[in-house]
Amino acid sequence: MPTGTWTALVVGLLTSCEGKLTPITDDDGSGAGPAAWSPLSEGIPGLGPSLAVVGPEVVYAVVGERVCKWDGDGWSPVTGEVPGLRAAFHLAAESAVYAVVGDQICKWNGSGWGPLTAAIDGLKPAFQYLADDDIYAVIGEQICHWDGTAWSPTTDVVSGLKPAFHADSATHILAVIADQVCLWDGSAWAPVTDPITGLREAIHAGGAGEIHAVVGDQICTWDGDSWSPYTDEIPDLAPALAFAGERLYAVVGDQVCAYGH
Repeated sequence: MPTGTWTALVVGLLTSCEGKLTPITDDDGSGAGPAAWSPLSEGIPGLGPSLAVVGPEVVYAVVGERVCKWDGDGWSPVTGEVPGLRAAFHLAAESAVYAVVGDQICKWNGSGWGPLTAAIDGLKPAFQYLADDDIYAVIGEQICHWDGTAWSPTTDVVSGLKPAFHADSATHILAVIADQVCLWDGSAWAPVTDPITGLREAIHAGGAGEIHAVVGDQICTWDGDSWSPYTDEIPDLAPALAFAGERLYAVVGDQVCAYGH
């Protein structure tokens, strides 16, 4: 297994990071020139809007009915195929991959797929894995929790809930609701950001209240007061983003691209 820090995305869900990320849309004075989008991987049919990044060259993604790896030279399968695999996964290791398969969350153990949770109607392709008995997921119009035995509601039902959220705990959950990011505090939903047209199913919770999100064909940042562009626009940008250090990664069409110097 590659070494380094796993930066795992589950469609719109990404583990949080410490500290603010400096916008890199302008020349930073290093002589590297302005930041720009560049291809990281070759194109591959069936690439879904989900990423896990390990270092500058290694990424994992859902491709068709399996999770695959780009190692800097080519794509290769990590898991076996499984019918019903959706664009939502968590990568703990190449022998421990968790994914939404149909109406339940399943685990790849290095040799085969098996169910981890009970099946439940309305399961969306967005979940956060903390442990086998500690999983949050979007189910219908609310976020629910799997405790190893059963599913139970964590939040109230809310109209417009998209499959994009980040849960620190049952009393601190950020989620995309319609055109803004809201916070569940254990008792009620409340807006965290202003509304923004084009907000899609992908957010990254940064430090100091910073939130990155896919908005239309670019990544934008909420700094606690307002939204601003983080990247240039790029056609075919999918609702999936991940950071490794100061470099941003996204699915663009049928390939993975990076944004930076």
